[in-house]
Amino acid sequence: GQWYLRWVRAAPSQVHPPLSVPVGYTLAPLQLSHVDHILQHRREGNDGRADPLLVMLATSGVTERPSVGVFVDGQPDTPIAWCLMYQSGGLGPVYVMDAHRGKALARLMIREMRKRVEEVHGARPFAMIADDNVASQGLFTSEGWVKGNNFNLLVRK
Repeated sequence: GQWYLRWVRAAPSQVHPPLSVPVGYTLAPLQLSHVDHILQHRREGNDGRADPLLVMLATSGVTERPSVGVFVDGQPDTPIAWCLMYQSGGLGPVYVMDAHRGKALARLMIREMRKRVEEVHGARPFAMIADDNVASQGLFTSEGWVKGNNFNLLVRK
């Protein structure tokens, strides 16, 4: 198993300046046709095969829950960034391909997913972040999220 931190959104006391989708990109919900592309870029361990848990998450996360992808304009079949929702309702995974980092795309997706969870589903969003993922912790903190209780998530090897 791995330890993950549970982060919950703080009360809306912190107002952030609006973010615009950068020129040349489009923000849109993910489709089932995007799952293979997501899995190709998220193979960790498993002898180069996609983790069965991620396969299930990506498939059900796209078809059954809110999701968001970022696409280069004119390339709607190939997301370059994505944010899914776990079955528990937590945000994650959030991923931006290396060539497109540094453009606030992860921040944009987190805000969009927060908005969908709060406004559409009437729930308080939370995220699960690996305890060694300092970059994600910093991003969520800068967006007004606070650390909640730790819990143990068992991950199949």
